Amino acid sequence: MAERKKLSGAQYCKRRAANEGFKTKQAGSLLKYLCSPQRNENVTDDLKNQVEADREADEMTVSEEFELHNVIHVAHKESEAHKIDKLSGLYANYSDPATWVVFDDEMRQLLIEHGPKQVDQFDFPKDSMQRKFSKSHYNRRLVNGDEVRRHWLQYSVRNDSVYCFCCKLFTSSTTTASSLSSNGSHDWKNMSAILSGHEKSSEHLANFQSWKEFELRLRNNNTIDAEHLRLVKKEEQYWQQILKRLIALVRVLGMQNLAFRGTHEKLNTAVNRNFLKFVEFLALFDPLMDEHLRKIKDNETHVHYLGKDIQNELIHLLSNAIKQKILKSACDAKYFSIIIDCTPDAGHVEQMTMIIRFLNVISNPKNGVAATAYIKEHFLDFVPLKARVDARFIANAIFSFKFVVSLVVWYDVLFQINMTSKQLQAKYLDMHGAINYLKKTKKFLVNCRNEMEFKKILVDAVEIAVSLEIPALFEPEPTRFRRKNKQFTYEGDDEPIQDPKENFKINFYFAILDTRIAK
Repeated sequence: MAERKKLSGAQYCKRRAANEGFKTKQAGSLLKYLCSPQRNENVTDDLKNQVEADREADEMTVSEEFELHNVIHVAHKESEAHKIDKLSGLYANYSDPATWVVFDDEMRQLLIEHGPKQVDQFDFPKDSMQRKFSKSHYNRRLVNGDEVRRHWLQYSVRNDSVYCFCCKLFTSSTTTASSLSSNGSHDWKNMSAILSGHEKSSEHLANFQSWKEFELRLRNNNTIDAEHLRLVKKEEQYWQQILKRLIALVRVLGMQNLAFRGTHEKLNTAVNRNFLKFVEFLALFDPLMDEHLRKIKDNETHVHYLGKDIQNELIHLLSNAIKQKILKSACDAKYFSIIIDCTPDAGHVEQMTMIIRFLNVISNPKNGVAATAYIKEHFLDFVPLKARVDARFIANAIFSFKFVVSLVVWYDVLFQINMTSKQLQAKYLDMHGAINYLKKTKKFLVNCRNEMEFKKILVDAVEIAVSLEIPALFEPEPTRFRRKNKQFTYEGDDEPIQDPKENFKINFYFAILDTRIAK
């Protein structure tokens, strides 16, 4: 019997389950090594299980992900499993104290080294009493009027509450712990009094002193595990250099509009396409990348950051950075416009293209060259359209007799006002002539406010409606009865207008004329 070439159903399901499990473990791994331009803090491959909890905990903008998702890797092979168990309680967001669970010296080192991060650029939500956190709580006003920054105060986006950084790290007793160190406080009405009382308490002062002493020992490199931290920093620098090369490669492929992936994603194969081919080519001349590929080949590391998920994350992050730069240039420009157009894609989904155009002025005073202006035009995004119900409602409102009558009214009123406006802009017009034109316009508006003129407007509107095959009838509208507070018992109730034609004449036609006459 010939050897079976295809996999059985059970074998196929087993392979697919293994591939899905590996993809899930790698999901979001890039965010552990991205750091802000002010800090060089990253993590390594042993914390990949934390990323899933990271994604479920908060929805953050890309700019926040660059600064907030920085977890340090603990890289001793002897206690690797033990340390991962410890770090499993630490969420990969230094700026949200609500996600910090377990604390020991290793945890405190990681958090204190990063320092407290205060959330400023955020739309703070309101509670049931329509109160919310204010950024003014970050400052403390002294008796002499000076303001001092409360660096220890942190706001949690996840729980909509505030915490004390030092008390969260160093408070040992849970029975007498303050709300700012345990579950956080969101009593916005009394927040000023809570913060004032907390920063004067003996517990806070002791924890604040412990924080600063710990921070001083870290600066002087006098901690017990200084050698351990040195190894961690070395591992961080290794992954930072790897990511710098991969980001530069993504930029080149994107600028040249080249395909990233091929038939499959395996190194040293003929159909793995441009991304992996460039990585292999770079390893010929770069010792660091050559060592990285050797570790992958010898199975010394299972997290290599060469898969399609990492490529997509890099593309997404770079595209958002470019978009932010375009929007900043447009906001700085004096003039800009937005061009919007709709077109269906291959899947017959209506998509709206957004293009921004602005004037970019470049000046070079050092070389004595005058400022040069360039018109820049950038494509921003495709926006899928889903509000067809609103479009249908607007279309139905346009094809109504009430809308046709309103067009006739506005045409007559604005035509007369436009004539007067042009006459008032004449070069040799004096004050006496301007007053006469204004009086003439006011007289026209006053004469229009009667039953006879309204009937003339209806005659013109009926002719237009007949040509457009629109029924020349005012459709009835739902009437809403409103209760009005009475000052005296003998006051009668105002009955609503039932006739739609009379309602249009009083609440629309006469209302427009009265407003124009008053102005």
